[in-house]
Amino acid sequence: MSHSNLKEIKQNKATKDNYNHPIINLLFSDSPLTKEEIGEKLNITSDRSIRDVIAVCSMHYPILATSNQKGYRRAKDINDLTIEELEKEMEEVKHQLEEHKSRIACLKKKMKPLVAWLKVAEKKVGTNNGQ
Repeated sequence: MSHSNLKEIKQNKATKDNYNHPIINLLFSDSPLTKEEIGEKLNITSDRSIRDVIAVCSMHYPILATSNQKGYRRAKDINDLTIEELEKEMEEVKHQLEEHKSRIACLKKKMKPLVAWLKVAEKKVGTNNGQ
């Protein structure tokens, strides 16, 4: 599934309620699962397919996969946690959010030279077409 297909996924309660994939419960564990473990348990052999399933799931559920841990897991159910456990889980979720924000900032920096190049090219094409 390409990133453009991910943009088409609606993020509302009805879509979440209708999203039914075994990965939802599989990732609801205390210890993160690697892509290999997920593929093995779901009988998926393609690395790309595993990442796609995780990407779609993360559009509906809080999935944690930070640089300080190997693997993926769902954030724990808030109602099942003590205040101390909830505070610890909140730190994990904040860490994941910060990593996403950092990745977005890096992508924006990569876009800048592309946009600049495109503007110059569009200006040249416009000049050659008598515009």
